[in-house]
Amino acid sequence: VGASIASFDLVYLPELRIRGAVAPNVDSDRSAAAVTGGSVLEPVQGLAQDVAVYDFKSLYPSLMRTFNIDPLALARGRQEIPGAAIVAPNGARLSREEAILPDILKRFMAQRESAKKRKDRHADQAIKIMMNSMFGIFAAPACRFFSPELANAITRFGQQTLSWTCESFEKRGVRVIYGDTDSVFVQLPQDDSHEEQQQRAESLRAEVAGEIAQRIRSEYDVEAQLDLELEKVFSRF
Repeated sequence: VGASIASFDLVYLPELRIRGAVAPNVDSDRSAAAVTGGSVLEPVQGLAQDVAVYDFKSLYPSLMRTFNIDPLALARGRQEIPGAAIVAPNGARLSREEAILPDILKRFMAQRESAKKRKDRHADQAIKIMMNSMFGIFAAPACRFFSPELANAITRFGQQTLSWTCESFEKRGVRVIYGDTDSVFVQLPQDDSHEEQQQRAESLRAEVAGEIAQRIRSEYDVEAQLDLELEKVFSRF
């Protein structure tokens, strides 16, 4: 996992060849380009009670699976007629039909779950790093698949997802007190026991996850591959 660019080539190039496509050469003269980061919300400062923390599991890989964020999909999407491609918030056009990374990431996610079940901590961490690096390589000029357009599509989808998540919680009368990239901290109503707060927090998770999936389906005509988890509920935070 210390050589993420070479690792990406190892898994991606054979799949590209199967589809009859040729990868670009490495361009040693190109320069780095700006890549937008994840959202970081201004925190509500002070002591808060009954704070639930929610986290999107493997957010960037999940967004890549949901929206076909992939070098081949980008190349094909640029050639498709208007309205056919998935259009990312940064304007990147992604083919709905031809993509390689979603299936690779699906396979890696299954392997990671298997590692967790057998309590193989090293395999779990290695696969996690490998999946996350599949975002970073698009921002690395040394990679043949260097593409600020793809990297920014991922982060802009991430920003949008966090914004939609906050809107969904607040619509249900729950105050968002912090958020960062893939996590949201919300303050639950104060009138329940701790056990009831856990139940309420889980119910909110299901409602918000369902609303986000529906919104993605409505706006992009794709099925969301996102997994919103309730990490914990703090009595005081």
